[in-house]
Amino acid sequence: LPQEFQLHWAIIDEPDKIKNTEGAIYMWVTELDDENKNKSLPRAYKIDYTRKNHEEIMKGL
Repeated sequence: LPQEFQLHWAIIDEPDKIKNTEGAIYMWVTELDDENKNKSLPRAYKIDYTRKNHEEIMKGL
C-alpha cells in the first residue's frame, strides 16, 4: 500500500475455520501526494486479514 492514500472501497473476507480460510482484505485505493492530491489512478491491493486491519478499514469506509 502507498504511505498516503484515499480508500475508495474495501471487501473484508473474514477467516472461516469451517472452510479453513485465513481471510483477506481487498482494497481499491488512490495514492496521494504531499498536498493530498491524486498521484495515481486507483489500484487494487490485498492485505492479510487481522482484526486490527478490519477495524481500521471499517473506520475508513
